[in-house]
Amino acid sequence: MKFDIYASMNSTRQVGGDFYDFYLIGDDCTPYTGKVAFVIADVTGKGVPAALFMMKAKAQYQLDVAIGELFVNVCKYAYVDAAPDVPRVVRVQRTYTADPPSINVDIIDGGVAFDPLAKPDAVTPREIENVPIGGLGILLAKKCTDDIRYERTADSNIVTVVKKW
Repeated sequence: MKFDIYASMNSTRQVGGDFYDFYLIGDDCTPYTGKVAFVIADVTGKGVPAALFMMKAKAQYQLDVAIGELFVNVCKYAYVDAAPDVPRVVRVQRTYTADPPSINVDIIDGGVAFDPLAKPDAVTPREIENVPIGGLGILLAKKCTDDIRYERTADSNIVTVVKKW
């Protein structure tokens, strides 16, 4: 299926405050193939500050999606073979950087060694009915962030996610 995306904004005053954006999901996406994610917000009448807030909100939304996908992955698989008396601990740490403006989020667990970046990206078929279960969350996390790194240190998995704004 092919489609074109057009948008227009007719402000009620001199400055409009609506926010919309879209981005392609998948490495092989072009304007003619692939999947599209939409972000739409209505901040009409709120002016430039609201529009700027929505730009930041988009970055936050993408970060939330990535962290959520990676965190759920840890919760489901890190301790799958652990004995009932083994503590299941996941730590999330964040660090803000001013130059360049960004946030680093570390997801740390003591589960089985697993590098989510080692596997090839999931295939994204053209038809929704053919989308396989599994692997798409990691692909989505990669697409929503500026950088993802993995390291195994002292029996811990550390996944670092970087989002710039």
